[in-house]
Amino acid sequence: MPSSRPQRREATTMSTDGEGPVKRRHHVVPNFYLRRFADEKRMITRVPLGGGEVRTIPTKDATVQTDFYRLEHPELRPDALEDALAGIEADIAPALTRVVDQGAWPPSDEDRFWLATFVALQYLRSQSTRSGIEEITRSIGKLELGVMSTDQVREMLGLSDDASDAQVEELRANALVTADTFAVDRHAHLRYLLDGLEGTTNLVMGRGPWALILWERKVLGTSDSPVICVSDETTGFYSNAGFGMARELIVPVGRRACLVLGKVGGEGEDQRLAGNSARARLINDYTLRNARREAFHHPDDQPFAGREVPKRRDREIQVSGSHIDTLIRDFARMQGRPSGLPGEESSE
Repeated sequence: MPSSRPQRREATTMSTDGEGPVKRRHHVVPNFYLRRFADEKRMITRVPLGGGEVRTIPTKDATVQTDFYRLEHPELRPDALEDALAGIEADIAPALTRVVDQGAWPPSDEDRFWLATFVALQYLRSQSTRSGIEEITRSIGKLELGVMSTDQVREMLGLSDDASDAQVEELRANALVTADTFAVDRHAHLRYLLDGLEGTTNLVMGRGPWALILWERKVLGTSDSPVICVSDETTGFYSNAGFGMARELIVPVGRRACLVLGKVGGEGEDQRLAGNSARARLINDYTLRNARREAFHHPDDQPFAGREVPKRRDREIQVSGSHIDTLIRDFARMQGRPSGLPGEESSE
């Protein structure tokens, strides 16, 4: 680990100045990365999960979401975070070029830092991370609201003692109707990204050994979730393996290149390996299974040929809604009140 790291553009460097219109088209996967899988015209083939038309599109239009990183802050431009991310990417891109394309392996301390930053940032900035935060927030909020006593709900809502128990329970029931679907403020994800970037980068830096796998003929694709966490399961893959607990991280970094980062605290010399057909097939399988909404590949390639394209992933966290509902019913029964859950209007 380098003793003196390159300075990263953090939130404190986000400018309030800036000229021109606010940028609203935000890449969830950076354009410079997608171009590594594109042709000379910067076109890339998009494979939608769950069916749909396979189309070749400009990389500038891939994984774009409107206002995904938009800030609502009196002292910052709405696109200040988008600008800060672009600044970090400006340091990551040449490091990736040096290591993957120019053969600077093993990476220098500085390039290792920027590659680790790329892996950490891509994991944190993704739609999958945002969706997971939203699902956890909704589940915890629903459980907290559902198990509170009537008096606790009255206090939480700031109601007077004149509000009857029936009125309080009606308000609880109305809130529980949307408990599984209410909009979560995107700033929860943005705070998580900013607060967690340094620690997550350190976690990546602490993995070992690192390997760069290169192919001469076989090709790789990528997806909207390019950081793949591989567990210790005998199958070698588990879609919900935790970022820190994963046995290794796999990140395709080009049509014929992939980074494999060993376990946290692992030791050993960094390696540059020649890829074979079996390994390319395995990584492309991982890529499809780890995708959330879409996968991508070079227009001239067919890395996913013969493979079943999975359904779009709609949930990140395997929280049992029925278990939460059961807990809410049990607490309601003990407190002698209605559960407030939709379709359950009387005390159980």
